[in-house]
Amino acid sequence: VRATTRSCVARCQMAARPARCLPAGSSSTRGLQALPSPSPTNLRFPAARTGLVTTAGFPDVLEIRRQRQPHPYDLRVPKPTPLVPRERRFELRERTYLAGANDVAPDLNALDAIVEAMRHEDVEAVSICFLHSYHNPAHERMVAEALRARLPNVFVCASHEVLAEFREFERLTTTAVNAGLGPVMQRYLERLAERARALGVRLPNILQSNGGVASTQE
Repeated sequence: VRATTRSCVARCQMAARPARCLPAGSSSTRGLQALPSPSPTNLRFPAARTGLVTTAGFPDVLEIRRQRQPHPYDLRVPKPTPLVPRERRFELRERTYLAGANDVAPDLNALDAIVEAMRHEDVEAVSICFLHSYHNPAHERMVAEALRARLPNVFVCASHEVLAEFREFERLTTTAVNAGLGPVMQRYLERLAERARALGVRLPNILQSNGGVASTQE
């Protein structure tokens, strides 16, 4: 934030009047720094305390991962630390089928216990990932809306909002990463905008990995 702010100030000082301030931009590796590091010697910013709500019977997808691995028959190979620990993964009875059987609606009454457990765990972000939600996201939308109403200060994201594609491990992992980084990036961008306003400079745009730009609000 300090480096970006200094850059904004330097560019504005080059202009004769504040109205002629050049457009300012920011590109940050803050998100990457918040991810778990394979090396204990690397300094990383901590990601948010993240919880997971998933279809009953599938809380361990993050640890089971995929069958195709570099050493599929070596049981001693160390596995990376799961993005969400087991005590913060919660199962909810619901099911979306691709064809044939009737869908099972989410048991919203069971959310009361889940919400209390999340409060007890001081969860800052929640990821929601249900089976086949890429095909029909209705259940995820329902639960996301309920959690946002009950946990207004918690960052909530659902897999259909992040990566609406099949393959449960990839979709769940991506959603968990997005949830863990959401509060971190939100705080970073709020501080960046606040400092820019305090210095009287134009709010910076954020350079995205796809080559586009977005405002700090976006």
